[in-house]
This record gives sequence, C-alpha cells and structure tokens, in this order.
Amino acid sequence: MVDVSKGIGQKLFYSKPRRRRALGSYTPSTAGINIRYSGDLDVTAHELGHALDDKYGVLTDAPPEAITEIKKMSKYGS
Repeated sequence: MVDVSKGIGQKLFYSKPRRRRALGSYTPSTAGINIRYSGDLDVTAHELGHALDDKYGVLTDAPPEAITEIKKMSKYGS
C-alpha cells in the first residue's frame, strides 16, 4: 500500500474516518486518504479511485453510457 501511495503521490493514513460508519474517506482539499483498517484493499482501491478521479477528471470526461454503468454498480452513490 505504501508503494501505491508513493507512486501516485497520495497521502494514505490508517485512522478512523470522520463519518462514523465509513470504512474509508478521501479529502480533496488535502489529497488525503483515510482507511479504517490497514490492509483493506477493497476500501483503499475505492478511495484511490476518488483520488484519481479528482486528480485526472476520469469521470468528467467519461461518456454518459459509462456513467450510467458505473452508477449501477454503486449501491451507496460513491
């Protein structure tokens, strides 16, 4: 995980996210990622997705059909 965070220049912290039930969070203003449990690859990948989208505008340039498909996979909206 450390290699990944260094490779893309993201700050990665293992601490309790601000939202009580959240397993992870991404904060755009600090480019920081908080993960509740170290080694939780699913949550880390999810939060890295937010960071990459913020940094490179992945979803901004995506065609509407792709956004529709992505929304189908997201039960909770993000």
